[in-house]
Amino acid sequence: MENCKIDLNKRIITFNRLSNENIVNAFTLKPFDFSNKGNKIFIDSNNEIKTNNNYNNNYNNNYNNNNCVKYQYNNCIKSQYNDLKNILGINLTTSKIIKPVQKHTINVQIVDETNINNYFDNIDGLITNLKNVALATSLADCQGILIYDPNKRVIGNVHSGWRGTLKRIVINAIHLMEEKFNSNPADIEIYICPSILKCCFEVDEDVEILFRNEFNDINIDEFIETRNKTKNQKFYIDTVGINRAILMKEGVKAENIITSNICTKCNSDKIHSYRADGKNAGRNLSIIMMT
Repeated sequence: MENCKIDLNKRIITFNRLSNENIVNAFTLKPFDFSNKGNKIFIDSNNEIKTNNNYNNNYNNNYNNNNCVKYQYNNCIKSQYNDLKNILGINLTTSKIIKPVQKHTINVQIVDETNINNYFDNIDGLITNLKNVALATSLADCQGILIYDPNKRVIGNVHSGWRGTLKRIVINAIHLMEEKFNSNPADIEIYICPSILKCCFEVDEDVEILFRNEFNDINIDEFIETRNKTKNQKFYIDTVGINRAILMKEGVKAENIITSNICTKCNSDKIHSYRADGKNAGRNLSIIMMT
């Protein structure tokens, strides 16, 4: 594809332009699975993959059958992170991966030397100017939005589901980059990973109304399609298009907004999709790092 490189052997998709700029980036494919199966996964200061039980100092407790399953899955997650690091050429000893506990918020956090070892709970976006610090988010239909300011050397990774899009979380990230790093939106590059596209993002009227009420500052009709107009009316929303429109309104150049144009539900044989697989869906990982 023009914007992306799909490598089925490595099980990743990368953005060509970011790679050409020597920015490590990837969106994982099956059988990679970074879901937490009900546990909060985080990566501690020693790059150890831990669950919320570990964080509560229960790591050395005896495990009952249920916890044993969690422990085994935790080791599986660790193995997959290490596999991904090797595929991307990330040094296992000198680099860090920061993965927040996502809750569909509008919260965006700067990662710096003072908080790099923190537990990032209730966070759906990360920004840093540190080298060898990979920012990661887990996804299953939601947008993973990778951000890069080549002038200020700042990167970001935002988890934007339909709720995050409705709350304009990506704009929060842009504002934070402007405030803390003096970034100019005209310099910022945006890369939108595979996500559920308009063809498959079906909603009822209650959600459609939310989008119409929130995005009255853009031509929202361009991004909502109505089907079955006489009975069981359904609406199909282009959340990628909406994020593109509000980013451009914020000053990001159209040519700097790169989309994969890959629908997760349409390609659920290769990509985890909640709409396709339901509550048992796994999770893809989006990741970005400066070296």
